[in-house]
Amino acid sequence: MRMQHWSKWVLALLVNAACVATAPAQDYGSDATQDAGIYRTSAGGETAQVQTGSPADAAIFTGYSNAYGAYPVQPWPEVSPYDYSFDQTYWDNGLWYRKVNNRQTEYFFGLDYFSATLKRPKSGTEGGFIGLPFANARTAYSGLGRIFVGTPEDISTKILPDSRHTTEEFGADETRPGFIARFGAVQADDSGFEVTGFYTAGDQQVVENPAGTIDRFFDVTASVGEDSADTFFFDAFPDYGRLVFDEGFLMTFDSKAWGAQANFITTPLGSNDGMNNFHAMIGVMYLGINENFGLIGNDSGLTAPVVGGGRAYIVDAYTMRLNSKLTSHLVGPQVGLRWRLGGEKLLLTTEVKGAFTVNFERRRLDVTNYGIATNFDAFPVFNGDPNAASLRDRGVEFSPVIEASFMAELPIMQNLPIVSRIPGFKDSKFRIGYQFTQAWDIARATEAVQYDAPLPKLNQSRSNWHIGGMVAGFTWIH
Repeated sequence: MRMQHWSKWVLALLVNAACVATAPAQDYGSDATQDAGIYRTSAGGETAQVQTGSPADAAIFTGYSNAYGAYPVQPWPEVSPYDYSFDQTYWDNGLWYRKVNNRQTEYFFGLDYFSATLKRPKSGTEGGFIGLPFANARTAYSGLGRIFVGTPEDISTKILPDSRHTTEEFGADETRPGFIARFGAVQADDSGFEVTGFYTAGDQQVVENPAGTIDRFFDVTASVGEDSADTFFFDAFPDYGRLVFDEGFLMTFDSKAWGAQANFITTPLGSNDGMNNFHAMIGVMYLGINENFGLIGNDSGLTAPVVGGGRAYIVDAYTMRLNSKLTSHLVGPQVGLRWRLGGEKLLLTTEVKGAFTVNFERRRLDVTNYGIATNFDAFPVFNGDPNAASLRDRGVEFSPVIEASFMAELPIMQNLPIVSRIPGFKDSKFRIGYQFTQAWDIARATEAVQYDAPLPKLNQSRSNWHIGGMVAGFTWIH
């Protein structure tokens, strides 16, 4: 078929005519309470009323509010489909810059393995001694040789061990498994929120020895048995001095920790190209600490009776058990700073956060046979040294906490031959780093015991506590 050359001119004129008509995107707003109307003339010359009322503030420029003072803000033209999700103009060193992006809100979830190391136990006495840091010259057996009629007779021919123990025997800080879970969101302007939580399992440390002793404070005001008078009622049942355990001495310590945080992350402090950003962090911290310290001592006693005044006198074999338990709940506000360096291929994140927390703590001390069970012929044990006792204490203190971490995040899972085929891991990012938390003014289970006679007490000793370790895991972004 042969076309005439004039056809292209005719078609071009028709296209041009179609473009003459005006197509307004949106009308001005109007006040519906007024009588005047807005009219529009169509391409065909017909006029129709499209909205009653006059334009609201029609003489005022109707655009977005900006730094140049377009005021008041109008509800039109609303959001253009051609705008960016984030558009920021800022001034830096005398120059104006513009930062834009079309990012949407990103939600992330992370799960990490935490190789946690908790601070080992420490005694409340100098040198870490279990008991007193010195050896009493008079042991708990020394008074048993006194005959009731007043004639001294020493029956302490048994070899008494002088084996005092310290918390140093627990060795270095123990490492145990734990985990960290994370959830949060990042907005187009790089602000967002993050919620994290962690938990570490308990790991009991045990120190066992064939013999041991505990030295106690002498307290003349405590109860029956606290006097130096050479009388039957006091010297026959000494409540002071050294407790001997010649058949075994066992110490145990178990600790664990858990916690959670919720933080709001601000936009970068200072605008740049996004490769090196500082963010402020504001939130709340919770930290839980649990410690359990135990002692078990076994002694054979003195089985050879001493007869005096018509009565037989021996010392039965006995087992002492002592358990000190501490639980602390720390809650308070925190602030911090986050520094991020890098991008999609490698992202380095350093965080430092500090919190001033209220420490709700509970302490408990249980003890049985904290002394010698003396066996008289039809004679009861004195009230000054009962077989069992239990103490409870609750308190509120203020404890500062600081946390620091350094993490590296990189997308390497896609390049691993086998792992990349596992559902969910191909789109994840690998995260590795180190995290450390330090808390001050914390009561410790071993330090809280004061080895008095006839019974131990809870003291007010406080020190610092820490947890730290390597972190490795994955982050999923949606």
